[in-house]
Amino acid sequence: MHITYYIHLRISYLRSLELVDPKLVDLSKIDQETRYRIFMYLWKKRVGSRELGIHPTYANRIKNRKVPVSDTVLERLLEYLTAEELAELTGVYVLEKVEPHTLIQVVKAGLADPQLRNLVINMVMRYVDLGEYERKYRVTEEDIKKFEEYLRKNRRKKTVQDRLYYLKVALKDNQFVLDASKLDDYIMEKAEESIDKAIHIARALKLFLKVVVRVKEPRKFLILYNSFTTPSKRRQLIPKALKILHDKEEPLSLEDIKTVARHIENPAAKLAFILLAETGLRPGEIFNLSLRDIDLETRAVIPAKITESKRAYISFFSEATANYIKNQYLEWRKHYIEENLDRIRNLARQWTPKDKTVTVDELVEDWEEKLIPIKESKIRSMINEAMAKAGIMFRLYDLRSFFTSWMIQHGAQEIWINIFQGRAPPKQFEVMVNHYLQPVLEKRGTWKQALIQIRERFYEPYAYNVLSTN
Repeated sequence: MHITYYIHLRISYLRSLELVDPKLVDLSKIDQETRYRIFMYLWKKRVGSRELGIHPTYANRIKNRKVPVSDTVLERLLEYLTAEELAELTGVYVLEKVEPHTLIQVVKAGLADPQLRNLVINMVMRYVDLGEYERKYRVTEEDIKKFEEYLRKNRRKKTVQDRLYYLKVALKDNQFVLDASKLDDYIMEKAEESIDKAIHIARALKLFLKVVVRVKEPRKFLILYNSFTTPSKRRQLIPKALKILHDKEEPLSLEDIKTVARHIENPAAKLAFILLAETGLRPGEIFNLSLRDIDLETRAVIPAKITESKRAYISFFSEATANYIKNQYLEWRKHYIEENLDRIRNLARQWTPKDKTVTVDELVEDWEEKLIPIKESKIRSMINEAMAKAGIMFRLYDLRSFFTSWMIQHGAQEIWINIFQGRAPPKQFEVMVNHYLQPVLEKRGTWKQALIQIRERFYEPYAYNVLSTN
């Protein structure tokens, strides 16, 4: 599914770990049984014939144990393993040890030699994870001016207007921070609103990255530029089912979603992922939820967000998720808030506007009210890491598409799917909800009882439970 994104994400994840150097491994210590085990382990993580540089037929013969895993193939397999994975698969650490003083001497000698200096720096840049810094770029007024100057010199007037307008739309939507972990979902979200608008925004961003970011920070440019693709009207016209039949995409399954959820260790990341899957809401809507936006009694999520282009009214989640929130997540969240309160207050002092339109206390209170009090980029990173460990890669926005497909296939009414996912016009939402709300209120019932009726009739019979083991 979305193979370009999958390859990019997998490579990014692998490079952030300490990968095995096959030259440091004594291949003679790894018998054929263990070699087959390594092959199947990576095969399940979607390291296939193309990555190994072998013919698909030969790969299948290895898979079926009809031919041995040669040293050449084994070396290529080892390049996709971490030292910990290799130790787990082989039962022993087969990497040769390097003493710290030896490593320091080698690095110092390399940096002192003009011919080796660039090699050492490139190796560090390749194998060391530099964190969020490398995945984000904060756009300044000077950057926008440089981009405008370039456009006026090299583009026609209409193109200048279009590129500037759509760049500013994207920057405003993303608080002037371009984040490689979010851009692809952002473009997908815009494509859902309007494919033409999404194309314009993607083109403006691509050109801005080429003209401005590539000059200032080449490494960030590569990461950001390759983190999203420009939508195509032609690709939009090809039904997803047809892409699956032609092996251009793999269908996302409920078992895939459950497997990834099981691999997510952080409670906040796990909850964000589950809510994305079970509610069908957009990623931004889940990450911006406050505690007030969820009701555990009715199991409702009520973002109450209505703009010219996006709406989010109401959706629901499973009983298992409600129990997870009550019995595990809220207690974890309480400790997390207590442990990080001083740090957040110090950060708030740095970000408080000079005109005092927002106070430190107000910023801290906003953070304390967030359902998920961890930065979105960190949550995404933890979810992506779990996907990589599970060997199942997809975009978070794909959960929204899966929700739609599943609900339709299981007989849910399209109008209610559109209400749950914020596609229905405000007037239609008002008419449908009032149709069920008014009779309950007239009988001196509560709005919560009305929500429960809507959930039991239009959501529960068709929805799925991510935490279920069935």
